[in-house]
Amino acid sequence: MKYLFNSFFIFLSFFVSAQSVQTDSIPLANAQKQGNIMAKLLLEKNYKEFGKYTYPSIIKMSGGEQNMITLIKKSITEMEEKGYSFINFSVEKPLNIIHLKNSLQCAITENIEMKIPNGRLTSMATLIGVSNDNGKNWTFIDTHGTDLKSLQKTIPELSNDLIIP
Repeated sequence: MKYLFNSFFIFLSFFVSAQSVQTDSIPLANAQKQGNIMAKLLLEKNYKEFGKYTYPSIIKMSGGEQNMITLIKKSITEMEEKGYSFINFSVEKPLNIIHLKNSLQCAITENIEMKIPNGRLTSMATLIGVSNDNGKNWTFIDTHGTDLKSLQKTIPELSNDLIIP
């Protein structure tokens, strides 16, 4: 009887675990897809549409959508004047999703290829994805190499479980 009881709980825990992974598979795929759309919009310099994928607190901290667009244009122009330009962005599928209150959050690896004055540069960075509708729509925060504790000073709703390499 004890063996049967333990077997039932092992089966139940496997089933619950499998359901969680399966449930997160669509939000994980959506985060990657929408992250790649956002990256493409930046490459195309379509900053208005790019803003739709930017985490609302970032837009607010920038002084609103129009001010954020102005800041992005200025930064890109200054980079290009110095011989730097983006060649390609790609976003990898996040490894896991963190369920926090009414949001989903994840850390996403972003691959960046740039033209620099003496050649090309390839680097990896981390985006944080946040969804408030169970993973259907995502907005993103570029960490710019900032650690989680520093980010949480301005965006306190970020989960302590996010891992930013």
